[in-house]
Amino acid sequence: MGSSNEKCTACQGSGKVESKGLNVGAALLGGAIGAATLGPVGMVAGGILGGGAPKECECDACHGSGNASNGSTGRVMTMYHGTSAANVQSIKQNGFRPSSSGMLGPGVYVSRDRQKAEKYGDTVLELDVRPGKTKKITSQNDALRTTWHEQGYDSAWVPPNCGMVNSGRTETCVYDPSRIKVKSK
Repeated sequence: MGSSNEKCTACQGSGKVESKGLNVGAALLGGAIGAATLGPVGMVAGGILGGGAPKECECDACHGSGNASNGSTGRVMTMYHGTSAANVQSIKQNGFRPSSSGMLGPGVYVSRDRQKAEKYGDTVLELDVRPGKTKKITSQNDALRTTWHEQGYDSAWVPPNCGMVNSGRTETCVYDPSRIKVKSK
């Protein structure tokens, strides 16, 4: 793709797109309002109509950056990794040691969402990550959920609010730890 100054064509540079799926939150709200005003029939109608309302989500093509170059394999993204204070020095001196398993298989687990990383330890490291060729995973049943690295992918990405992560927050697994550099603690 082009330089980092080019707008992503999928989101027109905004970093956001409207979902094409069911908006569960809007469906529940529509159902509750319909039930309160029109009874059971209103609940069904409100749920159907409310659930069809578009929901703003992070753009899959540029991972929310708005830049066309973010889709290329050379991009660098700021991400976060939560760990214990005891592990920080080892990570800074020796680099990351990938986990042998996990929701997305072996690799180093990071997130663009700092709050997600905060759940995994008392210290959050800010990172420069080169995710490379990324496999988007949106289902536990995805055939490549834990074997994406065997098919030439450098990382696997779970988008926010897709049902894979209970918190609804985004998560990325990077197979090769040399793609990750610690920026700060």
